[in-house]
Amino acid sequence: MKPLFVEVAQRSPYYLLDSLGIIDWVISRRKSDGNLPLYIPSYHRFSEVKETIPTIPRSISQKAFKEQMEYISRNFEPVPLSLIAFCIHKREPFPKNCITITIDDGYKDNYLYAFPILKSLGIPATIFLTTSYIDGVKTPWEAKITFAIKNTSLREINLKGIGRFHLGDEKKRYLAAKMIVKRLKKFTDRQKNRLVEELIRICKVNVPPELGKELMLSWEEVREMSENGIEFGAHSLTHPILTNMPLKDAREEIVLSKRQIEENLGNPPLAFAYPNGDFNEEIVRIVREAGFLCAVTTMIEEVKPWSNPYKIGRVFGMDEDMHRFKAIISGIYYKINNLWGLIR
Repeated sequence: MKPLFVEVAQRSPYYLLDSLGIIDWVISRRKSDGNLPLYIPSYHRFSEVKETIPTIPRSISQKAFKEQMEYISRNFEPVPLSLIAFCIHKREPFPKNCITITIDDGYKDNYLYAFPILKSLGIPATIFLTTSYIDGVKTPWEAKITFAIKNTSLREINLKGIGRFHLGDEKKRYLAAKMIVKRLKKFTDRQKNRLVEELIRICKVNVPPELGKELMLSWEEVREMSENGIEFGAHSLTHPILTNMPLKDAREEIVLSKRQIEENLGNPPLAFAYPNGDFNEEIVRIVREAGFLCAVTTMIEEVKPWSNPYKIGRVFGMDEDMHRFKAIISGIYYKINNLWGLIR
């Protein structure tokens, strides 16, 4: 058996807290104290099995997600995000020991791997849809980049203004695609789309028109999930950085995504998720005027009945680490994050 300090060094920083039973003790307190803040995890992609070499950005395996949801089922009272929003608007206490699950973007793997688990455990969740990608009408620009990098025969590429990348193996290709996506988010939509097409040209690949259909949810799948405990919120039309475009265009992204969901589900979505977590007061105003009840961010903040309903914090990018997951939903993650911010 390895010494405890070796285990701690080799595993997540939350391993020791969990091994000592501290996280479980903190979570057990929530069952008797109805005044504790809410901590919201945010998921994106799901895979059938754990990937030894990453190929799907921000993904979690079906096995790990099942373990996390079973833990929630045993220790929490899962509720829809809309209920949390109603409590905030009324300044009423949240249901005791509650939690809410959110998933961003609307990939088909949500239906294939997450939905069966949520349905079997009776856990409600909110999926935020980038509506122009549903039914594969369009392909996400991030997916185009990943496809081009993965399938090019080149061992190195140089994208002007973005950088030079070595593509010697699968891991390097994954990291290259991840870095290119991150850097392109700083550009306007027009510049970003031009650079994506330039990358595809450099890689000498043809992105298949059916790629979007393979990757994204269909409205039929959305309707089936909607009838089985899943709420749907809007995540814009095309997932742009809303603060990096004219307000007129940002309003169209927000309002039309809401309209498309209402037209396909029969009810207007109550929640909005800011793409990439970027917003300012003008974007908040547009979301509120569009008729949304609440909006979620990627800010690591506790959620309380007096929180701003249009700036609800979440933890972005859930992964395989069960210790980190438990630290997040217990609130310990937030305390450590705040302490680390003070130290820095």
